[in-house]
Amino acid sequence: MKCFLIITVAVCSCVAVVKSTHQSTLYDKCLYNQSVVSLDLPPMALRRECIELFSLDIKNNLSTYNITSEASLYIESLLRKVITDISPGHRGKRQANRWSRREVRTLTPREWRMFTGRLNRLKRQRLGNSNRYDAIANVHRGTVLDSAHGGPNFLGWHRVYLLVFEAATQFPTPFWDSTLDFHMVDPTQSVLWSSEFFGTGFGTVNDGPFGRWITPGGISLVRNIGNGGSLISRDGVRNVLSRTRHSQIVEPTNPLFGIEAYHNGPHVWVDGQLSSPMTAAQDPIFFLHHAFIDYIWEMFRTRQRRNGIVSALDYPRVQNSLHQPGRIMDGWPFIRGLRNIDGYSERFARISSYSTSPNCARCNNPTWPFPVLQCDMANRRCISAPVPPQDAAAFASATNRGVQVTRARSSVARIGPLPIGGKFLSVFSDPRTRGDTLPYGPLNA
Repeated sequence: MKCFLIITVAVCSCVAVVKSTHQSTLYDKCLYNQSVVSLDLPPMALRRECIELFSLDIKNNLSTYNITSEASLYIESLLRKVITDISPGHRGKRQANRWSRREVRTLTPREWRMFTGRLNRLKRQRLGNSNRYDAIANVHRGTVLDSAHGGPNFLGWHRVYLLVFEAATQFPTPFWDSTLDFHMVDPTQSVLWSSEFFGTGFGTVNDGPFGRWITPGGISLVRNIGNGGSLISRDGVRNVLSRTRHSQIVEPTNPLFGIEAYHNGPHVWVDGQLSSPMTAAQDPIFFLHHAFIDYIWEMFRTRQRRNGIVSALDYPRVQNSLHQPGRIMDGWPFIRGLRNIDGYSERFARISSYSTSPNCARCNNPTWPFPVLQCDMANRRCISAPVPPQDAAAFASATNRGVQVTRARSSVARIGPLPIGGKFLSVFSDPRTRGDTLPYGPLNA
C-alpha cells in the first residue's frame, strides 16, 4: 500500500504541496486530467480537488477486483491516450479523422476482418498471467458493477470504457443495432449468428472470429440466443428519444423510457458470459452492443442541443452516493482526476461520431458475397438478412430449434453451471423467447 504525505498551506490564494517525486507525478496527472475534462472549475479549485483526492486512502477508489500491476499500467496507458486525444490543441489520428462508428453489417468484409483481427491480437498478447483483451474486460468488475450501473453514471462511464477499448484496438468500434434483428420473424436466424460475423449463437462458440476463445475463468465462451430478455425494438429507441432530460432516461426512472432498462434486454437474450455484469465484457459482443447504446445516447444529446440544453451539465442528482456527479470514476487505477460528470463532457463526445444506422433507402451492402441486410417492404424498415447459404445447413431452422437448444445445454452439462455470478435483470421479455436460460453459479475468477 502506498502512503502519501500531503501538507497544504494557503497563503495569498496559493497552495503548497509537499510530496515525493512519485507523488508529484500522480498529483500532476490529476491536475492535467482535471484541466482537460473539467470545464466548470477554476484552476484554484482544480488544485484543491486533487489535493483532497490524494489525502484519501487510494484503496477506497480502486475496484475491489484485484487487478495486477501489469494490467493496471496497461489500462492507465490506454486511458492516457484517450486523455491526450481530448487535450486542447491536440490533433491526433482520432481527432483529425473523427472516427465514425458504423453498424456492423455496413462494414466491408475487409474492415470486419481488420477489426476482429485486432481483437484476436489483443487476446494473444500476454500481460503477466493474462492477456490484453482480458485486462480490458476485467475493468468491468468490482465496484464498477455498482457505480457504473443503476444510475446516471451508466452512460458516461461506459462511454469512457468504449474509448479506452478503442485506444487498444485503434479501430472505431462497430455498433450492433439489435433493432435490425428484433424486427425479423425470428431474430435467432440473423446473419450475425453465422461464422462470418459473431459466430455460434447456441452453445460453445466454436466458429466465427471469436471461436475457441477461453475466458479468464478457464472456460469457453458460451451463448444461448433467444432464451429470454429482449433485443431492442424501434419503439424502445423512440421512447428514449421522446424525453428531453437525462433524469427521464437514466435510473431510477420509468423503464419504458430508461436507456439502461433497454440495454439489459440483449445481455439476457444472448445468455452465457454476456448475461452477467461480472463477465459480460469477456464476449466481444459487449462492446458492439454498448456502442449502440452510446449511439442512442448521442442521438438523445443531439436533440438536447437543438432544445438549448447543455448535455454536459445535465447530470441528474440522485440519492445513490456512487452516482454523485463529483465522485471519482471507478475502474481507472491511479487516474484520479476523472469524475462521474466528466463522462458527459463534450470533449469525450467529440472524439467519435456515428454513421446513421441503415434504413430501407440504404439497406444493402454489396461488398459481401451474400445478403447481410434486406428491406421489409411491408413495414418499410431495414432488417437483418438471415444466415447465408453456406451456414444454413448447420443452422437450426424453426422446425429443428430443439437441436440448437440441446447443443447449448450440453455445453453447460460438460462444465456444470456457468461460473459467471449473478445476471442482468430484464424488465422486457420478447414473447418469442423460450425461457430456457442456462444454469449459472458463483464467479470463479
